[in-house]
Amino acid sequence: MPSTHEHHETFRIFLAQRKWDEAQSLWLDLVEQLPDQTEFLLILTKEVADAGQTDLAAELASLLSPNLKAAGKHNEWLYALKLQAHATPNDRAIRTQLIEAYQQIYQNDPRLKPILAVAQLDHHRTPLPMAITRADTLLALAVGSFCQHKSWGIGRVKSFDTALNRVVVAFPHSPEHPMQLNYAADSLGSLNAEHIE
Repeated sequence: MPSTHEHHETFRIFLAQRKWDEAQSLWLDLVEQLPDQTEFLLILTKEVADAGQTDLAAELASLLSPNLKAAGKHNEWLYALKLQAHATPNDRAIRTQLIEAYQQIYQNDPRLKPILAVAQLDHHRTPLPMAITRADTLLALAVGSFCQHKSWGIGRVKSFDTALNRVVVAFPHSPEHPMQLNYAADSLGSLNAEHIE
């Protein structure tokens, strides 16, 4: 039986040659052969999405989601749900599961409730990809983390006030710049500490 590495190489060849049906068939075969390798299957699913086949990636991710949830692999489950959300941006069942996944992952984070409210993940009129981006942006704004604003440059988060629904960022021009979470979600991007800037 071929190794996962060999399967992966074959899968990548199918994607490079745009042989979507063959890639899907191989993926489905691997689900049966490697039922306990959900992370590997999720990597393959991501590669399908990266190849521009978002609908196919969403379909494959939907097959993995229940197993990832049942196994308590909440980060992987959330990622699979995000793949599905891009293909079906108004799906109510996925919306409910996304909220549940965020609650599982960030259950000890006091910022989660106001963040989800600002992201409007529970509002059926807000497209899921937009709500996810807003939630992920705000969740990345932990105290001490770096962020970037298009006009103001690089900043560092000084505080995150859930009572006032605001974040305070130290920018070069303003060392105590308060920003409402709504505005921060739409105007800031997170940076890791190793970013070149």
